[in-house]
Amino acid sequence: MGFLTQACHLKDEDSLNNCTLSVKIQNPDAGDSLKIYTLKSANPSIGMEMRVYKALPAKDATFEIALNSPALVQIVYGEISSFSSENFQADIYIAPNKSLAIQFDASNPDSSVVYSGSLQKENEFIRDVLSQKSAFYKERSKTPSSLNVDDAYIGMVNEKLIQLMGKEALGSPFQQIVNLNIKAGIISQKIFRGMYQMGKYDLDDKFYDFLDSLPYRHPLVNSSPNALHLFTNYLYLRDRSVQEKEPSISETDLILKKYEFIQTAFEGEMRDILTAIPLIEYMSIVGYDKFIKSKASAYIEVSTSAENTALVKQYVAKLEALEQGEIAPEFFVINTEGKTVSIQDYRGKVVFIDMWAGWCKPCIEALPHTKALQATYEGNDEITFLYISSD
Repeated sequence: MGFLTQACHLKDEDSLNNCTLSVKIQNPDAGDSLKIYTLKSANPSIGMEMRVYKALPAKDATFEIALNSPALVQIVYGEISSFSSENFQADIYIAPNKSLAIQFDASNPDSSVVYSGSLQKENEFIRDVLSQKSAFYKERSKTPSSLNVDDAYIGMVNEKLIQLMGKEALGSPFQQIVNLNIKAGIISQKIFRGMYQMGKYDLDDKFYDFLDSLPYRHPLVNSSPNALHLFTNYLYLRDRSVQEKEPSISETDLILKKYEFIQTAFEGEMRDILTAIPLIEYMSIVGYDKFIKSKASAYIEVSTSAENTALVKQYVAKLEALEQGEIAPEFFVINTEGKTVSIQDYRGKVVFIDMWAGWCKPCIEALPHTKALQATYEGNDEITFLYISSD
């Protein structure tokens, strides 16, 4: 059912307004699950991360979803990684104080899905119009036109929206989210392709004009699934641009520039989600110094992004445990003889740990120097050298 989309602006707080989402499944398979997915994490070490907002056994179910603005989420029956015809994935639109009922047959979900409730029209629009994007682009490629194909697609979507819901749909939260999501998706795909085509960016002037006009502070930008993808990819592209203009810039200064840019360009939850990226990058490269202590503490105190706040807290806790004077945290590794080695085995000694990998050129180049250092302490029982490979 359409393409894989994730994101939204959900809150797990009783004080917010609920959207009632009921799901009725005919012929469910035993053991299958029904899940609602959202995307709220921008972790630099793992990229964009899906999270399950709710999960239940595959049967008739009702979700009370607390949120403070309209949003796009994804409902999944079966496994999200499966491409089986019996697997159901649908992008759905929800809004405060509204209701949506979904019914489908598990043996043939895509062709049997039916919507009802106060959000019926919006979700039928997603099902019947937005899912036709690939077909529209394919047909459009056969007919030369002076109108950009992306603009033509957006125009078609808005025309269909007016036909279905009337002129009052123009400017509505649903229309704004749909347009934001389409535009962000189009440009995000261009960035994504550029990043993985040997560093060659096939981007025109219109692309850069679009970046300059991005709705960083649009009140509904957090509800656009593709916006978070776009902004995360854009931060990567922006780093590349800064490096081209300032070839000698250090990695630390590059991270600080990104941090300051996020603080001025974004606001609200989107800023909180994205701010975690430079904070975690800084801690990974520099460590836990006075600067990051103050920034991370302030972020943890005010951030509205629960997932990213938890990530920052994890990094802080790990680095605090490694501060000078702290007892080394417990860990276990397997040595070349297949035996388990514990840091407890070396309590009371000075332990020199060299983390390396076969693919890491600087690591390989450093090994002769650490081996030479080890040789100078040969016979000294008070110091031990451990070489831990991540291969």
